Parts: sequence; C-alpha cells; structure tokens
Amino acid sequence: MKNLGIVSEHDECVALVQYFAYKPTIGPFLIHIPNEGKRSARAGKKLKDAGLRPGIPDYFLAVPTKKYSGMWVEMKRKNGRYKLTGEQANWITKLLEQGYYATFAFGAEDAISKILRYIDDE
Repeated sequence: MKNLGIVSEHDECVALVQYFAYKPTIGPFLIHIPNEGKRSARAGKKLKDAGLRPGIPDYFLAVPTKKYSGMWVEMKRKNGRYKLTGEQANWITKLLEQGYYATFAFGAEDAISKILRYIDDE
C-alpha cells in the first residue's frame, strides 16, 4: 500500500521530542514511557511483573506547575481516527485524581500546544 502522506504515531512522537530537544526547561524532562508494542505472553508477563502498566500514557513531563505535579500525554495519530482505549481513559482519570495533568493529543502539533499551555499554567 502506498503511503498517502499519513504520518505514523511514531513520526508524530519523534517530531514532539525534537521540538522540545533544545528547550532546557522542557526537553530533558519529557520522558517517553515505552508501553506500546506487541509481545509474546511470556515477555508481557515479565514486563508486567517489573511494573509495566497497560494504558499508561506515552509521555510524562516531569515539570510541576502551581496546579499540577506533572503532565501525562497519550499520543494518537494526527488524523484522529484512533480513540483512547478503556485502559487509557481510566489511567487519565486516575492520574488527574492524583494531582497530575493528563490528556491525549492528536499529533505532535496538538501535543506541543497542550504542553506549552501547561507550562504557561493555563
């Protein structure tokens, strides 16, 4: 199948990280949580035993604001066809209850905008 200009979620994530790479108050603190990917049952159990949590958002921004302890972002592709899973929605709710800002973003531009608003404490 020919690529019709649809950017992958991975490409969106790379663009997000590259945008903040040289911003010293954000870039070093934007942490990817490698929670995605298909694994064998054995590998999945091994990771869960070590603390893997299905549905946890893709990124954590370890920068507190006056309102929040940090920010979690679940990335989705820009085209918006992908929705949060039940586990992802539950984690966003749990993280909000714990004093974090938690959200999802459709593509790098959306994530960048939400992170900048968060940093500006809006």
